[in-house]
Amino acid sequence: TLFEITAGISQTPVMRIVKNQEGLDERLLTDLKHITSMNGNYKVYRGSLARERGRPCVPYFGVLLRDMLCYEEAKPKIKSTFEDGTVWVNVKKCMRMGSLVADALLFRGNRYVHKSSQSILDLIESSMRCARNEDTLYEMSYSIKPRGTK
Repeated sequence: TLFEITAGISQTPVMRIVKNQEGLDERLLTDLKHITSMNGNYKVYRGSLARERGRPCVPYFGVLLRDMLCYEEAKPKIKSTFEDGTVWVNVKKCMRMGSLVADALLFRGNRYVHKSSQSILDLIESSMRCARNEDTLYEMSYSIKPRGTK
């Protein structure tokens, strides 16, 4: 998703290689960071997502899960219990949780129309098999751009 792409581009080894090169549009990176910013409880991201309703989109489930967890912790499940054992369920809470799930499911049926590329699929698959930590990636960046070069 957009959050993972932004995080990947923002990693020190990647920024070390592409900084001051034509390979990275600084405005694009600024826009990506702006959209994925946590400021105002992801206000910009939520606005962007709302404008995409009905279009193919993969929403970031981290925000959805955060909303659900915060709502779960903040509101009681049971409004009150009576002497005879009768329990009043917090219906508003149930409706809000259902609304959060329904919002996420809006994007489920929308499909991207594109041709599959075997070379890209192979690249993604091989990248996933050889995942490395940031220290290893930083050392590898020196083979592409040696120390002291600009």
